[in-house]
Amino acid sequence: MRCAEKAPHCTVPANRDPHNSQQWTFHTVINTVARNLILEVALRQCSCIKQVSAATFAVSVPLPFFNRNQGEIARTKHVLTQAQQLQAAARGQVMTDVRDAYEALQTSDQIAQYYRSSYLEVAQKSRDISEYSYHRGAASLLDFLDAERSFRATQLAWRQAIAAYLAALEQLRDAVGTRSLP
Repeated sequence: MRCAEKAPHCTVPANRDPHNSQQWTFHTVINTVARNLILEVALRQCSCIKQVSAATFAVSVPLPFFNRNQGEIARTKHVLTQAQQLQAAARGQVMTDVRDAYEALQTSDQIAQYYRSSYLEVAQKSRDISEYSYHRGAASLLDFLDAERSFRATQLAWRQAIAAYLAALEQLRDAVGTRSLP
């Protein structure tokens, strides 16, 4: 039987605070941050029974033998590693795209400069000479038309080189990320 049932003087009066009373049990629970160490101290003393006095100490430390999150932690590490590898691959792909686009731009610029500096002039001079010879009777109509066809083919190739240069320029702008669409 409990002390309060045997002796009515063990009950707490209505006007008194039970925490200040030495007749009642108090519990102190201390949670520490390191390993959730729990220390419970319990004392109980009743004035009706003078021989009863008890103290209980309990320590609980969680051991990580069976951590249920180990699989989730390993999966998360794997996903993180995979994301880092994908990021490195994407960065490498972007750098390759930029380098390829820049080299294509340089190559098409050189080809367009060759046409501008020499090929067009040579084809123009050849056509002019053939036209002069045809009007003077020194060349046949077939020779003149062949020179005209060569001149027009050279102009077409020059225009295609310019188109390739502009396409390479847009490809470089797209790879760098500065392309502005209308």
